Amino acid sequence: MYKATSTQAVCLATIINFSMIPATSSQVGIFATGALVSGIIDELEKSIAILIDQLDNRLSALSFQMRTELVFLQDELRKSGETLVGKTFSELSKQQQLFFENATTTISSVGAGLREADAEIDKLATQVEQIAAQFPFIGEEPRVRSSKPLYLTPPSEDYVSVSVQGSFLKHGDVELKLQDKVCKVTGHNDSQAIFSCPSQAFESPEKSVSFLSATFVVHEERSLWQSLGSLFGRKTPTKQYKLPIAVVSKVLGEYQVIATHMKDSVETKSRSGNWGRTNDHCRGRQSFTYNFGPASAEWKIDVNSIKTSKSCERRGGHAARNVSINGFQIESWAKNSGSCEKLLGKVVAYDGRGCSSGSVTWLESRNIEQRTETILGSGSLEWGKAVSFKLPDRLQGFLITVKQIDGKEIALNSAIPSKWFGVKRDEASTSIVVSPLELAAAMR
Repeated sequence: MYKATSTQAVCLATIINFSMIPATSSQVGIFATGALVSGIIDELEKSIAILIDQLDNRLSALSFQMRTELVFLQDELRKSGETLVGKTFSELSKQQQLFFENATTTISSVGAGLREADAEIDKLATQVEQIAAQFPFIGEEPRVRSSKPLYLTPPSEDYVSVSVQGSFLKHGDVELKLQDKVCKVTGHNDSQAIFSCPSQAFESPEKSVSFLSATFVVHEERSLWQSLGSLFGRKTPTKQYKLPIAVVSKVLGEYQVIATHMKDSVETKSRSGNWGRTNDHCRGRQSFTYNFGPASAEWKIDVNSIKTSKSCERRGGHAARNVSINGFQIESWAKNSGSCEKLLGKVVAYDGRGCSSGSVTWLESRNIEQRTETILGSGSLEWGKAVSFKLPDRLQGFLITVKQIDGKEIALNSAIPSKWFGVKRDEASTSIVVSPLELAAAMR
């Protein structure tokens, strides 16, 4: 009795599931009887390239895995196109036709899913993995199914181990090249090839994520005639794959921590007033005192800020008296000129009136408790490196903002963990600690 392997069972289930999805009108046109397979492959490759671009700002292990699956699928389609040159859709086997129909439907569905803000990457990645697994054009020839690492931060060690998993990889020698650096083979069997790559191969520009592309080559087994041909300069036929590797910045984002708290402060305001008068006739010399004080008991006068200015001063003067933080006086005086002349008890000639008047300004202040914001710190957050901050007294709250390298801006006003970092606050509210996760934990 035939028993499907787990992989075959998945492929069979996938084929059945996708065969039940009706084709769109545009897809019916693509799969017309006389349609060339090369045109179908071109359309699929274009759609896959768009999906890969959509994944640029999605940073997670699943999105990196999906990107790898899509690149592998692109390579397989490109290779199969070379063997199907000139063939029409109707000339394919039923299994091959079903694959192209399912692949077109799946890629379209995944593209629509990625455009959603809350895209379920795990489900979309599974769809891509399943359609790649049912690729029908490969016999007993080398095929790559996965590679590691999918992502890493710029390495500090001299060498990085890169492994490639697949089938029939022992057909011949294997090679791996990354950014013009040749990697050394450290292990090789039919299902896996392991390389040691110099860390310089993973150098990338200073930006959030750099997607590098390693070239993996499997040299096919050589027949006797091929071996003889190589003596005359003929090259051994090869199969080549692109291996995406994401180099993620050591910095996950730029942060700022702001605390809102109460603190003692001084409120100051300016005050003003008028003083003085013109003498009455026949009074000789006159003086008057004018009192000035703060707005209320909680306000105190800045004694050094008192300034007076004259508006009228004839045969007179003025001076500040009894100056203190609780008030002061302005004394003004003026003397009339001449005298008043009387005739028969009545004034028939008046004296010249003196005057002394003007204005005064001063500052007064009071102590208050004021709500204020203080920046506790700002800078770069690195994977796995915590930063701590001392909180001010009389804390009202705090806000942590992080502009992440995936383009998102996170704002936390309490000790709530985000996807990439956690926040801890002690019971006494004396400090907070922002703890970024290690890269591997953050990408889950």
